[in-house]
Amino acid sequence: QFLTPRSDRPKLFVMNGALLAPSDYGTGRDAVVSFQMSPDYTGSPFYPRNHCTRFAPDMTTYSPAPLCCIHPCWRSAIKLTVGGGMVETFAFGGDAPTPAAQQGGKVAVPKPADPFSLADAVGISSYAPAGALANRVITAWYLNIRKKYWPITSEALPTPQEAREFSLGDGGSIDNSGLLPLLQRRAKKIIWIASSYQPLSSTYDFENATIESFDPDTAGVVEQLSSCFGYGTDNEDTGFFYENNQVFKKSHLLPICQRLAALKAAGKPAVIKETLDVLPNSYWGISGGYQASIVLIYLEEVKDFQDQLPTETQQELAKGESGALANFPIYKTTNNNKRDIIGLTNCQVNLLAAQGEYAVKQNRRLFQDLMSRDLPTLPTILSRPSGLSKPK
Repeated sequence: QFLTPRSDRPKLFVMNGALLAPSDYGTGRDAVVSFQMSPDYTGSPFYPRNHCTRFAPDMTTYSPAPLCCIHPCWRSAIKLTVGGGMVETFAFGGDAPTPAAQQGGKVAVPKPADPFSLADAVGISSYAPAGALANRVITAWYLNIRKKYWPITSEALPTPQEAREFSLGDGGSIDNSGLLPLLQRRAKKIIWIASSYQPLSSTYDFENATIESFDPDTAGVVEQLSSCFGYGTDNEDTGFFYENNQVFKKSHLLPICQRLAALKAAGKPAVIKETLDVLPNSYWGISGGYQASIVLIYLEEVKDFQDQLPTETQQELAKGESGALANFPIYKTTNNNKRDIIGLTNCQVNLLAAQGEYAVKQNRRLFQDLMSRDLPTLPTILSRPSGLSKPK
């Protein structure tokens, strides 16, 4: 059975995942690679820094029971070609084709055991623990999603490779914004929805901060925004690797955050429009050298919106953690509601959707200005799905 794209759907719709590491090897800041899934093609369209990727043996074990006696952790590190292009989605996940076919084009490839499906894409793109589990022997063996993967070769990296089983996980392990795949495709007009998991700090002195003193972590700025301006860090324990994500000048983040904080303080939606110079980023295969116009919708409390809600809704919000709308609008990713690990209720989803509609309508001129001239057909990017994907 073949699973092929429907002709009446958008031709380019990308869900973000991460290629973490081949089986029995660990991942890290220079090893985790973007994995992009679409109805038509799936894979990674670039070579990180246009070089092979080095994977070290996974030697992390759980004390007090070392596994050296049963696990071959004395192996040498390996260098593999990762990326280089995409495979039609229904054919992804099988053995590698002949060396000539691996160079790309319209070629025959071995049939995968099972067609790559929407369920696979949803599972991979939402499996947030995968990055942390990939560097632990037992969890990588038994808990991670694994698929066969082989690269597309080229003149830059011409050596063919056999398929290897790779751990796959949430695209948030490497980019939680969904912005970088757009810049790979040189998108010039972008709507960026930053679904924050924490509010901007109410005590941080945004007004008097300088570019030299600005600390986005202390200010409560989420990493999907700050990492794109050169503030990204890596954390192998949690499985997030953002250090390679800079695509904008570092000096531009503070003015953006000052505007967002000022809008929040005034009770307005945190929505702004910026035109930014796109910097080259060889790790992501982004050539840069052009300007992107961006409307940024940053998830925050909107007092003006709340003041217009019906009295009973405002009373429910005032109950805080004990109410039916606990943590609105920045719901917890997990355990927002008792006895439901990742779900949100209908009223929670509907109220957040209403705030989103309000934010767009209040800033309609920004969107009209963005979309008014020379609009190309842009891809839609899904980063880590939130609890909104599971209303009751």
